[in-house]
Amino acid sequence: MRLSFVWWNTSLSPAGKARATNAQRQVVCAMVDIILNQMRVDFLALGETTEQDVKEIEQTCKLTEFDVERGFAKAGRSHFDTCFLYRSNKLSLTGSQAITAAKGNRMLKIAQKATFEILGHGKPLHVFISHWPSRLWCHENSSDRNLLGIRLRDAVEDVIAESGKLANVILLGDYNDEPFDASLEKQLMATRDRVLAKERPHLLYNPFWQHLSLPKSHSTYGTDDDNGGTYFHSIGEITRWRTFDQIIFSFAFLGNSEWHLNEQLTGILDVEGYKAMVINANEIFDHFPVLGVIEKVESHG
Repeated sequence: MRLSFVWWNTSLSPAGKARATNAQRQVVCAMVDIILNQMRVDFLALGETTEQDVKEIEQTCKLTEFDVERGFAKAGRSHFDTCFLYRSNKLSLTGSQAITAAKGNRMLKIAQKATFEILGHGKPLHVFISHWPSRLWCHENSSDRNLLGIRLRDAVEDVIAESGKLANVILLGDYNDEPFDASLEKQLMATRDRVLAKERPHLLYNPFWQHLSLPKSHSTYGTDDDNGGTYFHSIGEITRWRTFDQIIFSFAFLGNSEWHLNEQLTGILDVEGYKAMVINANEIFDHFPVLGVIEKVESHG
């Protein structure tokens, strides 16, 4: 059995403010349809969405195999902007929770936690969906970014305390931090070292370290038409590419349980024609979807 998970920051409605044209909304609906019905993805989390965006997706896309969960909870003066769709013949939602942290008179949005039963396979699956603040409003050295990582780690620790070191935990989202930033590497403890992550149950494994740059080496006859990250910032002074969108996996998925991460199938989703819109400064789109895949190893004999 295989389960696939996608995160995509749609760019439709940042901070809950709709900005897309009808044509751009149609692009999002077409992308959702491709991801769910052509690629047969089982779980899709969307960022920068509103209730109206979700209604349009429901009306436009064929979602007969999917349930839709809104995550538009209030968080102080702000609110969560994530929703998710999941294949109901594989996953059964058993709980959903908004995770926040207070700092002074402000509320930080840590994650939306969704707990599933994988139908026919017993043990719960915990998915944390995050959309952390833009660096425009929360700069990369802000103490808030460390606190986001610490509190997300606390939430993971709560799951491990309840379910044990083999807890099935997947974290995904737009962190507006890269894999090497302290919030993710040091506070969340999401490592690039797969071998170490296999041996130490407290570590998480982040395969998106591999997507920090163009995947092919420069050559005289080569082209540089691949993605150099998951987010494209057209006016970046040092680099236009950032790897802000990631999917992170717990110890259980690294050969320590019947469910395994399939890293070959995990990475950046580049739907045909979409990159041209991402690198077009006149479009709203600037994030690629990211994909993570886990597989159940069937026992024999």
